[in-house]
Amino acid sequence: MKLNTKLLVRTALLLALCIASQFLKNASPYITGSIVNTILILATLSCGLLSGCIISVIAPLTSWLITGSPIMAAYPAIVPCIMIGNLILVVCVWLFASWLKKKMPEAQRLSFADSRFRSVVVTVLVACCLWGALAIAFISSLASLLNVSATPLLIVSLIMILGVFLIFLCLWALISHFPQTWGLITGMVIGSVVKTLFMWVFIVQIILPVTAPEPVKLTFSVTQLVTALIGSILAFLVWLPFRKAAKEE
Repeated sequence: MKLNTKLLVRTALLLALCIASQFLKNASPYITGSIVNTILILATLSCGLLSGCIISVIAPLTSWLITGSPIMAAYPAIVPCIMIGNLILVVCVWLFASWLKKKMPEAQRLSFADSRFRSVVVTVLVACCLWGALAIAFISSLASLLNVSATPLLIVSLIMILGVFLIFLCLWALISHFPQTWGLITGMVIGSVVKTLFMWVFIVQIILPVTAPEPVKLTFSVTQLVTALIGSILAFLVWLPFRKAAKEE
């Protein structure tokens, strides 16, 4: 848990990147949110839980100072809720990745010469095609049935979560025979969902008034889920090549 000099420097660099990305928040919260979540996860994986917790607490404060959000100024209790949401994400990632790492054997690389590898690739590709077709058909039918022009956000969120699991499953199939990586994937997805639920309950349902604009409510609910899942995918892809170097170090 303690930070040595090298980990402290690495944490500081990640925090600096996190703060720099917050200047893009006025352009799009999806860009900034995804980058921040990516950095939180990478800090936890590369430097440890303490590093992830430090950035989780500092990032909302710097965001508040940089963006000068009137909503957060009017309801300052939002800031500690964001901190706790970030902590939930990094703790889930650390817990699942650390626990499974001790339980599962080291991953074995696959090759196209392996018949099992080819079978898994074909199966996952077929599953992706079927999932995409069913999702499109389901959304179209539901929209027609309800006579609405847009799909309800809850349905989109559910499809997004399941779709992320499928994408991660495909990536895992390309990595190893043993699901050592599955713990990290599970921690990322569960952490993203629990973080979103926490912020929705405490910020949208308790802190914000009922008359708060819908875009503000979406910022602390659906947007949080989207950016956490995108950040998880980016962190996962970055961590794969970096993991070997970090282990040797």
